[in-house]
Amino acid sequence: MLIQITLNPGTWSASSSPDYFSFADLIATFENTYENFATSAFPNNASTPTNKQAAFVHTGPTSAPITMVQAITQTLGLKASFYSDLPNTVAYNQFATSWPEYPGQLVLTQESLVL
Repeated sequence: MLIQITLNPGTWSASSSPDYFSFADLIATFENTYENFATSAFPNNASTPTNKQAAFVHTGPTSAPITMVQAITQTLGLKASFYSDLPNTVAYNQFATSWPEYPGQLVLTQESLVL
């Protein structure tokens, strides 16, 4: 049996310890609104690799902006992401309008990395 360790502090700051990356397989380093999404919000150095990070983005446009999807897959190379156009109060309780389209957008932007 393969055990995966996921941590979800939801935020990351300069005072956060990079030691968590030594044992975690996935760390949610961003959980915030689309308006606050920025590549600079993710720590990115040898001790905090982005391929162990996840973004949880809510309260955005009905369709996930392609620039954000490209930032997640191509610029940052995050291991996982969640996107919802719904506000945080219901984003994790209701099926988002954006979901039928979002997984396809992720796949397309990941495929363009291979080409």
